[in-house]
Amino acid sequence: MTMSMTPLAFTRRHRKLSGGRKPSLYILNRDLHTWQIMTFLIFYNSWLEGVDGRPGISAAALSIISDKHNLYSDVCLIIDAMHIKISVSMDQTNNELFGFVDLGDGQQGVETEATEILVFMISSLKLHGRLPIAYYSTNRLSGKAMADLVRNAIQALDTRGFCVYVVTMDGAACNVSMAKYLGCSLNITSINPRNTLPGIDHDIYIYFYPCNMIKLIRNNLEKCEKWQTTHGPAKWDHIKLVHSTQDSVGLPLGTRLTSCHINFQNNKMKVSLAVQTLSKSVAAALELLHAYMMVGDVHGTVHLLKISSLIL
Repeated sequence: MTMSMTPLAFTRRHRKLSGGRKPSLYILNRDLHTWQIMTFLIFYNSWLEGVDGRPGISAAALSIISDKHNLYSDVCLIIDAMHIKISVSMDQTNNELFGFVDLGDGQQGVETEATEILVFMISSLKLHGRLPIAYYSTNRLSGKAMADLVRNAIQALDTRGFCVYVVTMDGAACNVSMAKYLGCSLNITSINPRNTLPGIDHDIYIYFYPCNMIKLIRNNLEKCEKWQTTHGPAKWDHIKLVHSTQDSVGLPLGTRLTSCHINFQNNKMKVSLAVQTLSKSVAAALELLHAYMMVGDVHGTVHLLKISSLIL
């Protein structure tokens, strides 16, 4: 099967192989699908050859959204980082080494190998979906350096007519420090998520990514087993009791708790499990068990569940 074959050539090929008989519809559809995928990969790879994929703000991504300015006029900037395997490779075409720290300024930290990829994405406030606009190769990036990168990305979008109203990220320590350098405070005792940047004529709000926060609450409650709240202790055992009551007694309590929700260690990244665990339905089930004297004081756990359900 060659890349130059067309769908009609596939049909003729199968008839030749099958002695002139009509080819199997399954085999024909399978090979047609393979042909479409391989053709797409050829055009996609040829398109990538003309795109500058170096770290920094992508001019190609900005040109894409420039054609859809009416849909991407108001956006949210999403910051996320992922660990990568330390590896240094050679680009034989340009005779350059890749795999070191690169913050998009044209200078690589040749002495420091990159351990993370920091990605900036934008999400339109009018549409679903995300579009990466920049990435950087980093290694223990400081909060001040990250604040400079965020400031540059916001200003690059603003000069093209795109207004960034929200910046969201996970709860890493460097992100908290970055918010401080941008003039915000995410401390619970003195929270101030609003900030302004020079040359930007509107306020920008910084907050933690809700999906990440709900998972962190679930993970820490399971690890610590008990939290002290203003309404009393919140216990992970209370949530386990709801699940065990549904399983052993056979009493449906209107929750979606399963063994995967209780033993979530192999599914820590699934947001749905955390949301269904820290939900109002589980809080209502605990109140019902407390009313029938099947469990003691659950006011702290119920309060935590109801507050957590408001995050999403």
